[in-house]
Amino acid sequence: MNQASFLKKVIAFLSLVSLALFGAIYFVYQEIKIKNEKVSSVEQDLSQKSTRYDYLLSTKKLIENIELDIKKIDNSVVGKSGDVAFIEDLELLAKSNGLKIEIESLNLENDSKNASSTITTLKVKAKTEGDWAGMYSFVSEIESLPIKIKINRFALITEGELTSNQTKPVDQNKNWQGSFEISVLKYK
Repeated sequence: MNQASFLKKVIAFLSLVSLALFGAIYFVYQEIKIKNEKVSSVEQDLSQKSTRYDYLLSTKKLIENIELDIKKIDNSVVGKSGDVAFIEDLELLAKSNGLKIEIESLNLENDSKNASSTITTLKVKAKTEGDWAGMYSFVSEIESLPIKIKINRFALITEGELTSNQTKPVDQNKNWQGSFEISVLKYK
């Protein structure tokens, strides 16, 4: 019986050790499971933040790329109080080409098909006088200004009209008179 009681004690001890090991394994398994869930959550959060960072970075690059285009567009419109400076530039441009210029009228018009709360159209009517080369250069320089200009009408006349069947080269030494009407976009 001594042996049977010893065997019972060994079996009881081994059973307790087995239960303790299974308990320890269960707690370790639960800890690993919880940590894996946390790692998965952190990984998912990091992935979302990485995607958001990539999106923000691409948006920043896009803004930087179009910033120059925005400045070009902004510079192509006469400023809110820039109409006087624009007219002075126009007069200076004419004088630098040896022309006399007279501004006949300035009108602000709201174009119904291009209605905007921030932009209007400034229409300028003027007359110029000078030689052919000056007139030609003046028109070329108007068209190449950084401001978006639409030439609505431009007419040149000189002394001595030609009949319909006469053809004659342009006399560049004569005095020419020009009249023009231009439209430019202007901030309100």
